[in-house]
Amino acid sequence: MLENVSRETREKLDIFVASLLKWNKIHNLIAEGTEPDVIQRHIVDSYQLIELLPEKPTTILDFGTGAGFPGFVIACDGKHHMVLCEKSAKRTAFLRYVSRETKVSCEVFDKNLEEDTRTYDVLVSRAVSNLTRLWDLCEH
Repeated sequence: MLENVSRETREKLDIFVASLLKWNKIHNLIAEGTEPDVIQRHIVDSYQLIELLPEKPTTILDFGTGAGFPGFVIACDGKHHMVLCEKSAKRTAFLRYVSRETKVSCEVFDKNLEEDTRTYDVLVSRAVSNLTRLWDLCEH
């Protein structure tokens, strides 16, 4: 799946994965036991959404991004403005760090979503809640 990824995007994803594995040892950013398969389980799973996004630049909210899935992976592609919404301080610290390290432009929103009055073109989320609950949380 990542064969068609540009060299620049692949380099960003490589830095992201290396940082994720390093930080995960201390901060438990992803579930224990998923580290060996991080590329397939997390990166490829997130990256496949890019082909479903609009071609024109879009503002996308990743609600409950956690360690950056799928939002940071999408942001590595550089075509859309990503807002990564995450309440966990250790995860937002990681996202800000990895954004600087990779020079990936994205916004990390670390407050309750209800405090954000902006609108978004697309909403993505992964493993946050069922769709009914997710819709209720993001309806505004």
